[in-house]
Amino acid sequence: MTDLNPGGAFLEQALRPRHSLRPVDDDLKAGIDQSPGAWKLLETPAGLLMALRDGGSSLFPQLKTVLGPDRALLAGDLAEMQPSDLLNFLHQGRRSGVLLARSDGVERAIVLVEGNVAWACSTSPAEKLKDMWRGSRQQITEIFLGLLVAQSGVFVFLRGVNRSAMPDRLSLDTQAMLLDGLRRLDEMVLYRARIPHPGVKPRSTGKAMDGQMTPQGKRVLALADGSRTVGELALATSLGEFETTKAAYALIERGYLAL
Repeated sequence: MTDLNPGGAFLEQALRPRHSLRPVDDDLKAGIDQSPGAWKLLETPAGLLMALRDGGSSLFPQLKTVLGPDRALLAGDLAEMQPSDLLNFLHQGRRSGVLLARSDGVERAIVLVEGNVAWACSTSPAEKLKDMWRGSRQQITEIFLGLLVAQSGVFVFLRGVNRSAMPDRLSLDTQAMLLDGLRRLDEMVLYRARIPHPGVKPRSTGKAMDGQMTPQGKRVLALADGSRTVGELALATSLGEFETTKAAYALIERGYLAL
């Protein structure tokens, strides 16, 4: 793995074919220059060049150090290859490795062992684990589902996992999680009619509670004072973005919350 600094002399040397006097392609340099920050060359098969932008708060360095995925095999655009199709492909192929995805400023990593979900982590405030290697099944599921709803972004699949180095490991059936996730995606379309994104700040209307409110609804209502976003409520209640959005939607529909 090598650092590439846009516009630097090292970029010329790193990308120039050995024994070649031709300059690096101007279009390539211009494309890298338009994306500020450092880039890291990933290990790839011969004849393929792949670089990952170093965002500073990336999950990649620790994943690389602890799990040691050794080669980038697959990369692309989440707008063209939907997360559900990508995860199904990796599951059917019984792949072991790390799927690293970036979407809307959030980075998520899904660790797969023989096609099933062994671990996951995220930089999203609503999904972030207190300890990168310690978390509940529900938290891992929420990260997985957070990736499923992504409609744009980029991904890279890094081959191989040092299983003995994982402090904790689950074995969740990817196919079952996909089926549950697709059901939730359908529900989220309904919820988004009222709550368009996790950045909105619901507030209590002061309506008196009745005996039919769910425990999740009570937790969200207690903290919804207009100062917290839905994403922040998800973190504060430990419900995850989907369950918090679902509860907030029901509260809005029944007149307990307003935006």
